[in-house]
Amino acid sequence: MRTTLGLALVLALVVSGCGGEDDKPGGSSGGAGGQSGGSGGSSGGTGGSGGTGGSGGSGGSSVIDDGPAIDSAPAEWARPADCGGIGEMCEVLSCGDKSTCQLEGNVCIPAIMGSSLPDKTAETPYCAAYTCMTFEQASCFCTGPAGESDSRCSSPEALAGLCEGAGALCDESACCDGLSCVSFGNGDNMVCEQTCSDASECDSGCCTDLRDTGDMVCAPQAACDNPCKKAGEDCMQNLGECCRGTCVESDFEDFDGCRPSCTVNTDCDTGCCQLFANSANGFCVPEQFCACGAPVDGCTPTNGPCCDGYQCVGATVDDVQCKKECVDSTECSTMCCGEVMGADWRVCQEPQNCATMP
Repeated sequence: MRTTLGLALVLALVVSGCGGEDDKPGGSSGGAGGQSGGSGGSSGGTGGSGGTGGSGGSGGSSVIDDGPAIDSAPAEWARPADCGGIGEMCEVLSCGDKSTCQLEGNVCIPAIMGSSLPDKTAETPYCAAYTCMTFEQASCFCTGPAGESDSRCSSPEALAGLCEGAGALCDESACCDGLSCVSFGNGDNMVCEQTCSDASECDSGCCTDLRDTGDMVCAPQAACDNPCKKAGEDCMQNLGECCRGTCVESDFEDFDGCRPSCTVNTDCDTGCCQLFANSANGFCVPEQFCACGAPVDGCTPTNGPCCDGYQCVGATVDDVQCKKECVDSTECSTMCCGEVMGADWRVCQEPQNCATMP
């Protein structure tokens, strides 16, 4: 038998689920009664505490607003023989006999027991797709097509919030067993990944430097079949070819190609961020471009970086140098203070440039 959720109920699911992938799905006040506590209704789940004014229990367990509802979880999912459609994708808003279509994400979640979606409790500690589930239900959800949309489905511990799963940031939280906290390739951000040294260590058969950080991690086979391009490699804009950052087109060899994105110098391994014209965003470049005046050809006509009292000048983009500003020739070791076309200042130049000047 397949069940179809009417439009009004689909909308109710989306409205009640304002927690996204967060822990608490934000259901309405009536307790769901849990999987073992019967139907909760508006006056509390059968196993609940009989809430007042529509605030009901959920199978007798306390609702957890923040943090995990359990202290430990199984190491792996255990998919039941009959999932009743849980974890499948909705087919014209229709799911199996044990599931209901969640419009947000178009995935099949456990059928609603009572008037609201379950809260996070010790009985339903696994929350995804705006609902919370038992281990059996979550095993169905995470091992089905729907689980592919939530990286926390990588393990029961991750979905329960006990640790961070593959692809999750680990700046402040620990990664789940089998994962390592590696560079995300953007500033100080770190991410959980399964590190590897050989493709045989990965279920996907692909071990690669996914983000051009030097960390070899397990990745989808497509990442090995069509490798991304690393910093400095030629690329075409708007094709998403770069491992990280953006594709830059420039006459400067040190600017052209794939470059990590940045907004400040500390975002870059080189410690140097070159901003795009009239923008707060930029790309990482070699450190010499942030070293004032050194080397003499380490500058750009539009953005230095020449030291105070110097200007970046040159006949072509391949012939730019930091030159000392001057007012008259006595300030220059070359005894030549020459004009610069289009500028209202002068710089010290080679003697031959002043040979015909009075």
